[in-house]
Order: sequence, then structure tokens, then C-alpha cells
Amino acid sequence: MGSPKLDFSDVAPSEWPLIGYLYQDAVYKAQYDSYVQEVIDGAFNTSTMQSLYSTYSELIQPYVTTELDGYTFLNSSSDFQTAVNELNLHVQERATVVSDYLNQ
Repeated sequence: MGSPKLDFSDVAPSEWPLIGYLYQDAVYKAQYDSYVQEVIDGAFNTSTMQSLYSTYSELIQPYVTTELDGYTFLNSSSDFQTAVNELNLHVQERATVVSDYLNQ
């Protein structure tokens, strides 16, 4: 299952008529686009998020990687870093999706 498309092209109008209607209105679409840009520039900024992931992962890594069998979801100590890498990649991918959407 992929991520929803930012242009709502994967939203069935019969299921979400209000979203489809609003997205077709130039004023509402412009406002939506500005919100998308605001999120990617602010709260979900790639550098900001990756810095947070780094800070928090450094704080908890010593504890997470030494959990006892039966009390952890990790199969190996490298699973933790793999998960952090996936979070970093996710932020980059979403930034690319937003950029592609806004520059279409």
C-alpha cells in the first residue's frame, strides 16, 4: 500500500466528494498547497527531522540494544539503526513527493 497522492488523484469522488470538490477550487487548492509547503518547510523539514531522529536515537540506543530476550522487538542490535535509517529515508522521500507535487 503506497502513500496517498498529494493531488488526491487516488481519492474516489463518490467516497470523498467534499475533498474532490475543494481540491478543484483554485482558492482552496492554493491554500492546501501553501499548507503542504509550510509543513515540509517547518515541522517536517528534512534536516530538522533527521537531526531529531539522531538526537533521540543516541539517547535511547544504549537501552534499546541491551533489552533482554522476550522483552524486545529487535532480532539484533543492528535492527535499531536500520529502523532509524528507514525514518531518515522516509523524511527524504516525503520531501521529494512534496517537491514533485508543488513543481508539477
